[in-house]
Amino acid sequence: MASIQKEFMSMLEGIGKERGFQCQKYESKIRRINNIIELSGRINCLLYFKIRSESPYRWGVTKNRIEELQTSGKKWFIVLLLETPNNGYLLTDQDVERYVNESLWPLGRGKNKNEYKISTGKTLQYSKPFHTVGDFINLLGHLPTDKESLSEIPDMRYEEYPPNKITTTITRAVRDTALSNKIKEERNYQCQVCGTTLIIKGKGYAETHHVKPLGQEGPDIESNMLVLCPNHHILFDYGEIAVSPEDGIAVIDGGGHGIGTLKPPFPKKEYIEYHYHNIYKK
Repeated sequence: MASIQKEFMSMLEGIGKERGFQCQKYESKIRRINNIIELSGRINCLLYFKIRSESPYRWGVTKNRIEELQTSGKKWFIVLLLETPNNGYLLTDQDVERYVNESLWPLGRGKNKNEYKISTGKTLQYSKPFHTVGDFINLLGHLPTDKESLSEIPDMRYEEYPPNKITTTITRAVRDTALSNKIKEERNYQCQVCGTTLIIKGKGYAETHHVKPLGQEGPDIESNMLVLCPNHHILFDYGEIAVSPEDGIAVIDGGGHGIGTLKPPFPKKEYIEYHYHNIYKK
């Protein structure tokens, strides 16, 4: 696990040299903390790193660390890494406060009673996923990272570092947009996992997920579709969560633990089984 954080730190330092920020281990008034990194320069904040454990595939976020961050006087974030340094979630201090206040983060037991036990799914429904260290920096660059003046880092916006452009030809399955819109409207734009309905500019927003992907010969029909919020959509796409084929209702995380119950209407069993065996299990 330490090697994943070390590799992430190394990539972060490399990008920092190009973009004008520095990385170092954070030293509080009491001690040096290995899993908190301080960024300074164009980005000024603290990053508290945790790496997901192997089975039961959870993160343990320590209450004491959160308290130290809250009293640091600096803007801070929590970075939850998956099994590679390129994939994870970025949590703002407001995200953390919301999870704790809504009791979405359960505390451990016994010797772990001071740790919040976090898994994918509902316990991360408000968080921002990233899939490369570059994505992480661009995501961080769009968020205020200075408590004194939130306007001091406009040069960290992604537009100032545009990617190179190439011309490509893409072949993809064409979906029935009318059917997708009809299903979302019928289901009130409500996520079938967490029940969230996003309101964007006064209108409901949700996404349709093909349980058996169109690119893998999945049919563009209602019995192969779920209406989801963006967070649960990407978790299904990457196989971080699935619908249990045993009952076709229970939603499970990467360790096979139940995190909720799917709201009807339910997808057809053969599509649930396909996703479970070919996307979730891989």
